[in-house]
Amino acid sequence: MVIDPVETNARDKLLKELGNVLSENADVTFSSTKDLSAIKLTMNDISIVVQPTLNNSGQHSWKIINTDLPDLPGYTGNERKPFSLKEIRNIFQRQVDTMEDVWDQLRRIDNFCWVIDPIQPKPYHLYRRVYLSPSLSFLITLNPTDPNGYPKIKFLGAKNEVEKYRDMIQDEDAIEKWDLEYSVYENLLTLLNIDEFPQAPTVDEPMEQEGIVGDEECCICFSMDDESGNLPDEICNNQKCKRRFHSACLFQWLQELATNKIVFNKIFGPCPNCGDEVSCNVSSS
Repeated sequence: MVIDPVETNARDKLLKELGNVLSENADVTFSSTKDLSAIKLTMNDISIVVQPTLNNSGQHSWKIINTDLPDLPGYTGNERKPFSLKEIRNIFQRQVDTMEDVWDQLRRIDNFCWVIDPIQPKPYHLYRRVYLSPSLSFLITLNPTDPNGYPKIKFLGAKNEVEKYRDMIQDEDAIEKWDLEYSVYENLLTLLNIDEFPQAPTVDEPMEQEGIVGDEECCICFSMDDESGNLPDEICNNQKCKRRFHSACLFQWLQELATNKIVFNKIFGPCPNCGDEVSCNVSSS
């Protein structure tokens, strides 16, 4: 159960623990609600929010209720081993330090590629969907424990182009060229045998961005018919977007996103084009 912040003893314990932690480390800053029901830890603009709790044995512990991080290894919430605020802070600091290399790699991709998803990247987004042509893009996902290593890459678009690039990245000689001394962005240029990636259109060129895919085509595979001959049967409800999708394409897309959620027989997540919520039946697979 959550500690009642009105209780004097509980409040005094929280203030004492918070004071002890504040006196030890200047890299992580703290802020809290007035009643101490939630405490926010921040480092390098990355934050987590924790809440004081009591476990079944009456031991004081903390649980994470919100985080900018994709994961927090080492924190399990195991009631037999309650975590102090100091332990949470140390875990948080180690995780931020570890993730800096990953974020640096992703920033390079954001700066030098046309990223079409996520539209507004968050620290917990370890993937990028990069535009290559009006009929082709690729989804790249970095490994947080090996940020310079060979990432997970999946091509999306017209079948003939997808097969061409899929064969290219699966070639043993190409994989051997992946050099850990270079950034992921630089290795991608070598892997795909290109000099630079297409850049996003400027504010003065809105029509080119809208031309990534036709209004009636699937916004994910860029085709009218899927492999079963079905036409796009899902649509984004955002009136400024209204992109269409094959159910199977949308399900596969949403299934691979870490931010998706499944409620009953529906899967929900951001539209690949505008970022508004879209959904389809789980059975679309």
